[in-house]
Amino acid sequence: MTDHRHGVEEWAAHHCGQGHNPHPAPTRENPERWECKCDPDAVWTAVWRILTPAQVRQKFAHLRRSVR
Repeated sequence: MTDHRHGVEEWAAHHCGQGHNPHPAPTRENPERWECKCDPDAVWTAVWRILTPAQVRQKFAHLRRSVR
């Protein structure tokens, strides 16, 4: 089984190893955000980021409602 919990260094190295060009793409909300346009013709972009506490709460909000 592959452990996908890695840091940005491993994420960027993986993309560089595939010939991609990952780059920092910080936002005010996510200053640690990185992007990689893996396929120039694709409409999607790979993103590595650290979730903010508010994003974590939002991501798992459905679990709080179902526990009751």
